[in-house]
Amino acid sequence: MIPARAAGLASLLALAGGQSLPSDAAPLSSVELSNTYASIERAYRERGKFRSEYDPTDAPVSVDILVKNFARVALQSETHQVDGRVLANGQPKPLVRWDMPLNLWTLGVDEFDKAHLEHLSDRITRLTGLSVNFTRDVQRANIYIMVADAEGRRELAELIATLGYANDAPLAKVWPEQVKFPCVARVAIDPVDHTMRWAIILVKDELNGAFRRSCFSEELIQSLGLFNDGANIRPSIFNDDAEFIELTRHDEYLLHILYDQRLRPGMTPEEAQPVVREIATKLLADAKTF
Repeated sequence: MIPARAAGLASLLALAGGQSLPSDAAPLSSVELSNTYASIERAYRERGKFRSEYDPTDAPVSVDILVKNFARVALQSETHQVDGRVLANGQPKPLVRWDMPLNLWTLGVDEFDKAHLEHLSDRITRLTGLSVNFTRDVQRANIYIMVADAEGRRELAELIATLGYANDAPLAKVWPEQVKFPCVARVAIDPVDHTMRWAIILVKDELNGAFRRSCFSEELIQSLGLFNDGANIRPSIFNDDAEFIELTRHDEYLLHILYDQRLRPGMTPEEAQPVVREIATKLLADAKTF
């Protein structure tokens, strides 16, 4: 799963003084890359992006909006592009989610990352009912969250390339060096029962502050089954242009709907839609908070 933020980054690199690196260009140093991401964040904020409001007044949420956005985010696959080449077009897909406790294994995270991940884990449990735990046992883990510098990224890229998925080879090649991919994630889905088996989340260590936190937030939440994004989905982190970088009430509703027991893994968009509308109507009527 290529991050939603990749497309928005590409459009702002020129504003920030950065560029998308061709395959034969010398990679940026760690300091240069960190400065580039800091410039990109400033460019976003100057354009009114990187907002953190939970319930923004300029983006009201209705039942119709929740139903439409859930269909786009949860019931349509993400379009994968690398170097302008489409690897997979977005298509209608069955509902997918986890059916087991989440065991998070981390590598390279600092104390601020850990605190943010613990906060996210608590929210996930409240919203989904899933048990979320941290483990140091790599064999017990099913979500692997890794922060890596340039050397570590090259090693992790070799790992990605061995996973056996056709779309992974281009991703493994471009992620370590290209500026426009600050973080990426990959999930494994059981093709029979449409439940998730494992997820890998990779974050570049040169990211700092809000930009770094936003990578953890978006990639972890997307790895729960809300895979897609779109320019018209708001107020939400599932948006191409990074208008919002923290989970909004709208996003919490989408995640809560996904794990409602009235829905089940494998449901088609047509099967899920009336149930989603029923759940969304109740949520808004009750002004549900978590």
